[in-house]
Amino acid sequence: MKTAARSDVIVLGGLTMDLTYFVKQWPKVNEAVQASSYELCPGGKGFNQATAVKRSGGIVNFIGSIGNDNFSKQIIGNLKKEGINADGIINYKDIRTDLIGIIVDPSGTPGFIGIRQSTYQLTPNIIETKISLIKNAKVLLVNSEVRLETVIQALTIAKTSGLITVYNPAPPEKLPENIYKLIDYFTPNIWEARMISGMNNASASELATHFKNKGTGTALITTGRDGCVDASDRGLKSYMAFPINEVDETGAGDTFCGYFAYHLSKKEPLEECIRIASAAGALACTKVGGRSAPTASELKGFLAKNKGRLL
Repeated sequence: MKTAARSDVIVLGGLTMDLTYFVKQWPKVNEAVQASSYELCPGGKGFNQATAVKRSGGIVNFIGSIGNDNFSKQIIGNLKKEGINADGIINYKDIRTDLIGIIVDPSGTPGFIGIRQSTYQLTPNIIETKISLIKNAKVLLVNSEVRLETVIQALTIAKTSGLITVYNPAPPEKLPENIYKLIDYFTPNIWEARMISGMNNASASELATHFKNKGTGTALITTGRDGCVDASDRGLKSYMAFPINEVDETGAGDTFCGYFAYHLSKKEPLEECIRIASAAGALACTKVGGRSAPTASELKGFLAKNKGRLL
């Protein structure tokens, strides 16, 4: 029997084909808008996050699923190219691979439309067959592209196995009260946090405090250009964003989560994990597409240029 590969981070999430259109303005109802350019490439929050872990210097395993089409072949090829372990990938023969449409305006702000197909096949029973992969990791990073019951199963296994658990609840949905005790680091952006909590006008600080009080170890709310706020056992702390010229924000949050998870696996202080993840997320905004995470060397140069800057 093959021994499960060890990893710094194991990612559970979606594998998709992303079709990104760059437009001068958003289309209105019944209006046709011509794009200035487009990109077609493999993505998905899971793939984006795993890519960020790998490019940060970490060893990453992946649990996900693809369908039976030309997209799946491209995805597997890109996984191998990135150096991501694909032992946990399931290939369904009678299901299509997930497809995501993305529209990006001149400010770099994206909008999304997609359909879960192969990813929705990841059930708790499937996670049970991947226990060895989970137990051989230091950190579990999971998002909401998979079924909620599957998220809970993965978090439960990871928590009882001594892993650090990071949950990026995107796309957002209402969460059961018992999930929060399974989460060491809860990382929604401010829009997702408002959707999940129902606190539509709450500030990042109020949201972080709310989710901390729910039972999560640390609630970390990202706010894009305004930085982020965390609530932990030491109280509330705010962090400024790194200033950059944005091209496409699509992969920024996933890059943040991937870098954050990897540096948590190295047992670095929380403030340092956030500083590095914030810088990586900022750099991701200067590139096109979801898998826009910088390499460790690119990040090192960026941080050197911002050496005197405090969060």
